[in-house]
Parts: sequence; structure tokens; C-alpha cells
Amino acid sequence: ASKKRFLILAGGSFMGLLLGGCFVLLRDFPFGVFRTSQQVTDVTGLFCAVLPAVESAEEQAAVQIGEYALNAPYSRFVETLRNIWALINIAQQKSNAKVICVISSVPGEGKTTVATNLAAHFACHSTTRVLLVDADLHHPSLTERVAPDAQVGLREALAEPTALSKYVIRKERLNLDVLPCPVSDRIPNAAELLGTAEMGQLVDTAREAYDLVIIEVPPMAAVVDYKMIARHCDRFVFVVEWGKTSQRMVLECLDDASAFMDRIVCIVLNKVDPSSLRSIERYKGERFHDYYSDSDEKRA
Repeated sequence: ASKKRFLILAGGSFMGLLLGGCFVLLRDFPFGVFRTSQQVTDVTGLFCAVLPAVESAEEQAAVQIGEYALNAPYSRFVETLRNIWALINIAQQKSNAKVICVISSVPGEGKTTVATNLAAHFACHSTTRVLLVDADLHHPSLTERVAPDAQVGLREALAEPTALSKYVIRKERLNLDVLPCPVSDRIPNAAELLGTAEMGQLVDTAREAYDLVIIEVPPMAAVVDYKMIARHCDRFVFVVEWGKTSQRMVLECLDDASAFMDRIVCIVLNKVDPSSLRSIERYKGERFHDYYSDSDEKRA
């Protein structure tokens, strides 16, 4: 007879059934939202990095275009980017991982912000040659923020994938190259385009020209695009919105993405309320927060 065992993690917040070594998610199990990094790790089994929300209008404007890392290098926001950077560096040393895909479950969780600022941080604070790719052919918000005047980009580059440099836009202050995705209307065959041999050739061209390639794709629960491009990516960063995205939704997406679960570097718990974060981390003591500052003046 086959062996059947129940596996319960994190005090019952996550339940599954092991059948012959295969893990099956019980989809009717109730879940709430994520409010702490420990919750995320307990429920998913993945490392969680906490990215606090920025509050002032000036800071938010800088975050939108990837310049916050330059303006506030000692902030908690940027320190989290360094943490993710360290995890990616480890992956690079172990397996020469070069292509990182930023994903999320649903729209609005902030994966554009994470992808843009992570790429900018890599590019500005190292000699790494970095390419940021907008691969959302439905709603290219990255292009709208970082390269709003672009006339050509990903779609045109797929027609001649070895000529990538013709379609790249240079962001000098960020020391960053961007492959935008300017589209006036949604493309009905977007997923098919990302799954073509030309897309593979384009990624291979980027691998040769850059030390790191960060790709943003549409939300996992909305369209299947991420599945088409997944085979070209070495690692994934999964963005989850604090206090809003349901645990059930995240687990359903992770279950659907089981083919590359072992390639997820971390989950980013995004848009965490700063005051709530201080309350949650009170046990760490006040001196813990002395290491962070939103100003560009280093604390003694």
C-alpha cells in the first residue's frame, strides 16, 4: 500500500499531503495575508527579504525611476536590496547565474519597483554591466517609468536578436542599460513571442554582453507569459505585497511554478509600513534601527 503522510508547517498555516513523494496543496485551506518575514518563510519555506515602503512624494518619485539607491544609500530600503544582491551573488558564484526574473502573483505588488531599483543598485555600486528588460507586453509600466520616450525595444529586438545593442537605452546616472517595451496596444500573442527561439537567442546575446540581466514579466496569476520565458532564466525573485496579497494566492502561484521552485532566490515582502515594521521588530532593540537613515549622510 502507498504511504500517506500529512505535513504541517508553521503551526498549521500551511498544509499539504505527501503522496509517493509528491507534494499536493490543499487549496481549500484558509489563509490570511503576510505581515512578517517569518510568516512568509514558515508558509513557503523560502527566505524572505523585507522592503519597507517609502513615504514622502520625493522619495516615491526617486523609487519609481530607480534613483532611490543613489539618494538614500543608508536606508532600510537599500539595505534590503543589498541583501538580495548578496543572495544573487552567491547564486552567481555557485552556478554562474546571470539572468534574474522578477515575478509576482497579481498586479500592483511592486515588482516593477523591485526590478528597477535592484538593477540600478547592482549597476551603481559595482563594476557589473547590467541590463534591465521590460518583458511585459501587456502593461509595460517599467518602460513608462524609466524610458517613456522609447520608440523601439523588445518586440523589435526579437526580429534581430543578435543586434540587441540597437534597441537598448542607456541611463547614465544609473550606469544601467534598459531594453524597453513600448507598445501602444496589448499584443494577443505575447506569451508566444516570449517562447520563441528568437527570445532564447536574445537572452543568449544579453548573457554574452552583460554580467547581469534582470527581466520583469507580467503577474503569474494574470497571464502565462512567465512560463514561456522561465526556461531562459537562471533565478527568480518573487514579490509579495505586505498585508494585501493572500497567502492562498501566493501558494497557488508557487504550486503552479513548481518546475522552478528551486530557482527562487527569495521572496520580497514589499511595501511594508515603516511604523508597523518598527513595532514588529521591537524585540531587536532601538539600536538595530540606528544603522538606517533616509539621508545620504552616513551615521557615525
